[in-house]
Amino acid sequence: MKPVNLTVRKMTLLSLLAAAGILLFGAESFLPQPLPGGKIGLSHVATLLALYGLGLPEAFAVVLLRIVLVALFLGGFFNPVFWFALSGGVAATAVMGGVKQWGTGISLVGNSMLGAFAHNSTQLLLAYFILVRKAGLFTLFPYLTLVSVVSGFFVGVVSDYLLKVLVKTGVLKHR
Repeated sequence: MKPVNLTVRKMTLLSLLAAAGILLFGAESFLPQPLPGGKIGLSHVATLLALYGLGLPEAFAVVLLRIVLVALFLGGFFNPVFWFALSGGVAATAVMGGVKQWGTGISLVGNSMLGAFAHNSTQLLLAYFILVRKAGLFTLFPYLTLVSVVSGFFVGVVSDYLLKVLVKTGVLKHR
């Protein structure tokens, strides 16, 4: 395994992106949530910026830092919400990393939509295996798919715009 070479610049960028994800998570809690399970997932903007501006390992670092720190701040470390956030965040990042690597022709916005779908699908499966164990739970699948497409599109558009600005100003390099 190759040793990790974290420069001060990269550590600073990772810290800022994790902090931005935490702030976006907090800001989203003030937005109205008219539909159950209909969170936008604004904190994934930080994940996408890390993925496209730094790379997959750094995106995983941002996701893990954000989820662990939010759980510690809110006193929910290792509770069910923590596991749902962790499983969804890791699945979404893995899917988006794979799509970015091998999914030729798929834009950042499309990748964001696939990541949102992976996030919601993973959480639905976790709810089935850990909490409910009733097949009726999967009647939520079409609804959650629609929520994924809409929220993933919005997060992707915002991330794409911010990535262009951060690349243009030299803060990030498009990878």
